[in-house]
Amino acid sequence: MIESLVSQDEINIIKNNFSTLLNKEFRKKFLVDKLNCIKTPEQLVAFFSRYITFNSVVGGSIARLAGAAHVLQKSFLGDQINRSASIYSTSSKIASYILAAAEDEFNSKTNGIRVTHCEMAAFFFDSVNEYFSLISPFEENLSPLTNEVMNSYCFFDMPEDAAFFNGLGFHVASEELADLEFNCIRNFLKSNFIDLIYFLQNKENAFGLPSSFWIDIHCVVEKEHTCYGLKAIEIAMESYSGTLSDFEVKCNIESGYNGFCKLQYQMLEYCCSF
Repeated sequence: MIESLVSQDEINIIKNNFSTLLNKEFRKKFLVDKLNCIKTPEQLVAFFSRYITFNSVVGGSIARLAGAAHVLQKSFLGDQINRSASIYSTSSKIASYILAAAEDEFNSKTNGIRVTHCEMAAFFFDSVNEYFSLISPFEENLSPLTNEVMNSYCFFDMPEDAAFFNGLGFHVASEELADLEFNCIRNFLKSNFIDLIYFLQNKENAFGLPSSFWIDIHCVVEKEHTCYGLKAIEIAMESYSGTLSDFEVKCNIESGYNGFCKLQYQMLEYCCSF
């Protein structure tokens, strides 16, 4: 059992600061206002083309952050500081709570078949195009935004401790805001494209799932992913044995969280620009 090196009060401060940075009611209004810019089937298809493209790199990026956590063994020894990092580090436990989100991204089990969220997104998108008798637009170039996602998730380099804690904060914000996004999107479709919702719910994909499942599942799992991310932060803060001060750790976590909050604004501005 690892003895906590950081008080629960300090961890609660992080969570409270997240709430301040999120400003949920303001952000929800911003998201709803942006979605209300969608007036035509063509605009709706363009929105989903961009939104799905933005999210297409998330699963791999989460897995990359989990991998980085796992090998940062010497940074997470807790009260086992004088023992073997290869044996006693909590890094694998931290990684497990990050990876929980990626597990769903790569495997929504049905009838013993592995179904990825990317596959579900493709079925959803094809069905939307089919309903409106539209042809999918060419691939959107969101590389400035997707590169920022991957960079913040420590995708390109083995991170130093500061970058890793930044990635943890970024991850929690990504999961928390995804819950808000998908629920607002589903409510928007119900209010403005209800016949499309009925069509998606009744059209099965190749795996026997309704084509609406891509949205439906994300309206459920993101809260759990957020809780897992917060648990990863708790364990990381409690067992951190690296060179950063407690203040530096908290600043890096909050910086990452705020970084995704800002990136979401840019993403939604682009997705809803017609």
